[in-house]
Amino acid sequence: MSKRIFIFIVMAAAWLAVRAQDMIVVEFKGSEIVHATNADFVERIYFQEAKADTIPEAINLGLPSGTKWAEWNIGASAPEEYGNYYAWGATSKKYYYYWNDYDYASYDSISGLSVEFIGEDIAGTDYDVAIKKWGGDWVMPTVAQYQELLDYCTHEWTKVNDVNGVLFTGANGNTLFLPAAGLIYASSYSYSGSTCYYWSSSYHAEDGQLAYGLTCSNHNIHCSGDFRFLGRSVRPVSR
Repeated sequence: MSKRIFIFIVMAAAWLAVRAQDMIVVEFKGSEIVHATNADFVERIYFQEAKADTIPEAINLGLPSGTKWAEWNIGASAPEEYGNYYAWGATSKKYYYYWNDYDYASYDSISGLSVEFIGEDIAGTDYDVAIKKWGGDWVMPTVAQYQELLDYCTHEWTKVNDVNGVLFTGANGNTLFLPAAGLIYASSYSYSGSTCYYWSSSYHAEDGQLAYGLTCSNHNIHCSGDFRFLGRSVRPVSR
């Protein structure tokens, strides 16, 4: 008998055979993660076809570097949609965003918190969620590319389809909208609708626990470091 047993109950009649004390266990392929729950708490189990990311157009803002920005965030399908949230260097969503669930950190009582160095610039590497999800020429932007937006575009806090965010306008008149998706700390969504938090691909050399990102609100816009475990939005660039 296989060591990995997957039981999926898809017919209502099958539930009659499940006793209250039974557990439904799902063991994932190639993973140590096992999820178990009491059958009493499960209403139904079903398969759902995964939705592929919609790949956007690249927006030319007339920047000196020639960098083109994606129309929307990873996990979205329109400029005003929030999309998904990722820890820095992670290429899949998580249920919990903190050091104890961060892929590149460990802790013990003697040495304390240890955060793995995965590169000064993760754009185009195995740690880049943009190239993993969208492929082709899409990568996470560097902190320098965010700074170029600030230096060579005008920006204003505004709404698109009733969603708050910052609108950049290039010298050529083209625009880029970043919705204020907020972030995820632990399992809580914070600042949604009031602040934009976007990861760059750039490591914070002065503090290994941090990576650079862009933060925007109605009152302030700047590039700064933040804890790598936090769930932030990602807006790719085309290289």
